[in-house]
Amino acid sequence: MKGLLKRNKKTFIFMTSLLLFLIGAGVIQEIVKNLKPFEDVPVVSVETKDENKNQGSEILKKPVNDDVKVSKGFYDTSLDDKKLEEALVYFEGVYRPNDGIDYTKDNESFDVYASASGTVIRKENDSLLGWIVTIEHQKGIQTIYQSLDDIKVEKGDQVKQGDVIGKAGNNVYQSTLKKHLHFIVSIDDKTVNPDKYFNQKIEKIKNVKIIDFEYTLQNYIDFDKVKVIENVIIENNIDFIYVHQFPCVLYILPAVFKTKTPYIAYLHSIIPKTCEWFMDTYDVYKILFPIYFEYASKIIAITNNVMKENKLLFDQPKNKYMIINNSIDFSKFPDVKVTSLNYPYNRFLLFGRISKEKQDSIETAIKYYRYCKQKYNPNISMTVVGDGDILKFVKENNPDIFFKGEVVDIQSEIKNADVLLGVDRCALESVASKKPTVVCGYNKNISLITSKNIEQAVKENFNGSNLKNDLDELYKYKEEELINEMNKNYQYISNRLSIKDNVFLDILPFNGQGNFKNLFDGLNDYSKKVCKLEKENKRLFDLTQKLYKDLKKSYDDIEQIKNNTLGIKIRNKYDKIKTRWRNKNGL
Repeated sequence: MKGLLKRNKKTFIFMTSLLLFLIGAGVIQEIVKNLKPFEDVPVVSVETKDENKNQGSEILKKPVNDDVKVSKGFYDTSLDDKKLEEALVYFEGVYRPNDGIDYTKDNESFDVYASASGTVIRKENDSLLGWIVTIEHQKGIQTIYQSLDDIKVEKGDQVKQGDVIGKAGNNVYQSTLKKHLHFIVSIDDKTVNPDKYFNQKIEKIKNVKIIDFEYTLQNYIDFDKVKVIENVIIENNIDFIYVHQFPCVLYILPAVFKTKTPYIAYLHSIIPKTCEWFMDTYDVYKILFPIYFEYASKIIAITNNVMKENKLLFDQPKNKYMIINNSIDFSKFPDVKVTSLNYPYNRFLLFGRISKEKQDSIETAIKYYRYCKQKYNPNISMTVVGDGDILKFVKENNPDIFFKGEVVDIQSEIKNADVLLGVDRCALESVASKKPTVVCGYNKNISLITSKNIEQAVKENFNGSNLKNDLDELYKYKEEELINEMNKNYQYISNRLSIKDNVFLDILPFNGQGNFKNLFDGLNDYSKKVCKLEKENKRLFDLTQKLYKDLKKSYDDIEQIKNNTLGIKIRNKYDKIKTRWRNKNGL
């Protein structure tokens, strides 16, 4: 035996080493597989690539053509009282919540299509609901079609997305609608709002869990509400959090400190320029924001300008930021050939949120409409589509403009318009629709989007920044020239802003030190005093936006907070930013 080992010593050593390596690799693999993102793993991806996924997977589509309208929507508790009332069904003296969407077409019958491919698991004539067809797409995901006529499928049939399954008919339950389709989306035997799932991939629908969370803006931290967020994180084993809206910070920030969950901060606008409307009232955010950006794993900015302003304010490392522009699903905006324009443009359309933060843009659009009406075409009319907190105010002050409020089918409104006005994502959708698009910027400039400025417009999310002001440019172009410009614009954005392009982010583990209680101890008591001091001394927020011309200094409250650790830390940070800002601007 010894002789054998001696003769084959090298072979024995090699085979033993190989065996130990393979065992070790398996052990390591098991260890890595069970690691959690904020413990020993340095990064985790937002999305993981799946080499085996079906590249041709379907998205859930509407079961009717675009010319068919919604007559009654789903009863969604997030709606306002008026819309909730409209989503009730009256039958035999009782009001019931509508469990789907009802489609009608002026009492005409119309084709009903399969929203996605699947198997017909039910075909039945119900005495109240009429003929019903149910299609199962994946286990637990079904679409249900009620009030049908002239049905083309049978139970057990395999149908493809877009196949005609029947026509709209009548039923007893909603007889007042006459010929209509009642369409339901069911997930695990629970009806959901179809509007929230249209254009989502079928295989991902069940992976989306929606949790209702009611909150109100306030000037203190509601720890009962925070506890709700904590429980959601723990119960669902959340790996990271994406925080989209600034008001969420009040609830999310304490929860992530407690659970040590990494999070991504999103920047849609410049702080505080477009956030002043709530920060002056809820000044607790002026203390929370420096902490919020300090401990974020990643900061996503919608434009380069937003990133630069935020970096200047909060002094975060450049590698922490990532710019992701707004994008859209171009399947909704096909590359259609435009042959003519309705010159001299009779119908102007402004669509989007009619809210306080967009007021400058809205007022600019209205002034532009009146300018064109007076100078170029007295027959121009203007329609405004959208809802928001200043809708009533704007409507009352502009009786010559037609306000439609919120609409379900915005594509029809866009199609009927000659010129589209707006900012941000609305302007992007306008360009994608191959319509003459005029950006009415937040800085009150008027800019026709052309191939010469499309790059800059995209860079700043169509907010008007760094675009020249020209009220007459729209009318300088000949029809064929402008059509050519719209085609160029479409090609530019379709190559760069498709929502199908995946973005992979490295999520760093949570890096907060200590615990939340120590960091925020006493915040509710003295936050107003700290914010008053900051405001009176033109610190951070007043300085960066030049909000006030007169510098007013008062130190009435300094003695009360100067020895407070958090107060000193914040004031020192503000002083540092103020000095850097002054040097940059030559002050």
